[in-house]
Amino acid sequence: MLGWVLLALAGVRVWISTISRRGWGSPVLFWLAVFGLAILLHSATVSRQGVLSAFKIVSFVFGATTVLLAFECSALRKVDWTPWFVGLWSAVVLLSAPTVFFPSIGYLKNGWGFQGILGHPQSFGAFLAVAVAWFGARLILYPLTHTHWMLVLIGCLGWVELILTKARTGLLAVLVGLTCVAALSVVKRYEWRQQFISALRKPLVLLVLLAIVTMILLDPSTLGNRVEAYVFKHGHDAKSSITDAYTKSRGAGLSNQWKNFLRSPLVGHGFGVVPYNDPDAVQLLDPIFGLPLSAPTEKGFLPTAILEETGIVGAVFLLFLLGSLFRFASGRGDSAVMWSFYTSILVNVGEMVFFSFGGLGLYTWLIIGWAANSQSRVRNET
Repeated sequence: MLGWVLLALAGVRVWISTISRRGWGSPVLFWLAVFGLAILLHSATVSRQGVLSAFKIVSFVFGATTVLLAFECSALRKVDWTPWFVGLWSAVVLLSAPTVFFPSIGYLKNGWGFQGILGHPQSFGAFLAVAVAWFGARLILYPLTHTHWMLVLIGCLGWVELILTKARTGLLAVLVGLTCVAALSVVKRYEWRQQFISALRKPLVLLVLLAIVTMILLDPSTLGNRVEAYVFKHGHDAKSSITDAYTKSRGAGLSNQWKNFLRSPLVGHGFGVVPYNDPDAVQLLDPIFGLPLSAPTEKGFLPTAILEETGIVGAVFLLFLLGSLFRFASGRGDSAVMWSFYTSILVNVGEMVFFSFGGLGLYTWLIIGWAANSQSRVRNET
């Protein structure tokens, strides 16, 4: 409990420092407050564990607001966070590389998904996805003469490690994130269009495209087999159909969430709680005050999870929040930052950490804050 109090005091200090200089500023903060108030009212009237839901939404709104305000304050002081993130990614990628040769460390969790120095292949994949998106943009969309050779090496190593994790969600988030950046270059960020045109002339990109086309023409089954092997975790689900693999991975949970949503489609069952008595859903209570300190819930898919918990009403408020976030951020960061931004959001398709401020959740919001307050560096756009 004392830890939460100290964090709250630090957060309040950030609020005072930023608001006194700039006011509330960002429209994202307005919609964040609206979403928080709506879910707080929902928790008081709908949730089967109202106190727990209230604590979760308050901690989320407070944490997200603090992160966004902190990055606004940094922007006022012209602080560039890029070296910090690149240093973090580089350290994790480089320290994880030797563990490939020590399976008892690098493959400790399940024996076949690479986890590096983190605790789980899925977590490592979600972490790396955001990193390789930024490195990928530097390799593909920027002239290599503007990128240090060490970043090229670390970026390539990061891509290899991401594939070794077998984390399908992370890889898919990176690819869809690139699609979002490409779409944004067409409808809004016209200065990025030349980057994509120039990328198609790069020897590295042409070599990769040539290798894929050659593989398809000479042996079409090879590429299909490799994709199938990755989808089915390299043989661990090889005897399964697509439907079976889906069910083993996320399907059962999604089906249960959808059924629970249909029981109460308008308002759901309660933010951050399960709609039934689950013996695995253990609450950690403060021994003195009896307040909930922790009650983790495992929900992998954000859309069905928010529908199950808050119904259509809560989902609408979340859409307004996400819309304001996308609109605000999309006009600020450069192409590399925006690729990382979209990837961090899309990771929630398989690893819902958006509302959590522990571990990957905090990491996601740091990326969001960085992107939402990153000034486009026109001199590096080519």
